Amino acid sequence: MTEGRKKYNTMSNQIIFNTIKEFQTDFTVKELLRKLEDEGHDMGIATVYRHLDEMESTGMLRRAYLNGRNVASYWYTEPCDGESHFNLRCMQCERVFHVDCEYIRKFVNHVREEHGFVVLTNRALIRGVCADCRKKETA
Repeated sequence: MTEGRKKYNTMSNQIIFNTIKEFQTDFTVKELLRKLEDEGHDMGIATVYRHLDEMESTGMLRRAYLNGRNVASYWYTEPCDGESHFNLRCMQCERVFHVDCEYIRKFVNHVREEHGFVVLTNRALIRGVCADCRKKETA
């Protein structure tokens, strides 16, 4: 919890959190609001943004801007230690996978030490094709 910021453990917080965890890919606020409405939850946009901001500040959500525009895409992520964390996005099914792997930490250290470049692992999103979609291609 950030200093000066009170975390609210409310019913709406739990509903939003549970709904976000159901997404298997990134989502926009518009998509989240639609899903909440489809599930019978009437939430105001200010409430949703407040909860998204709180979840992002605690590291539970990541945000990226779509094609450099002002439309933000969010994705849920499991807690991690930072330097061994990446997210993988399948370009076919669009699911986002959380990866916490020692090899990534070695890669990040190598890039920093050998190339002087600091990788922002909390923002890293690697695109590719997941194992499930590759299996479908060969079937």
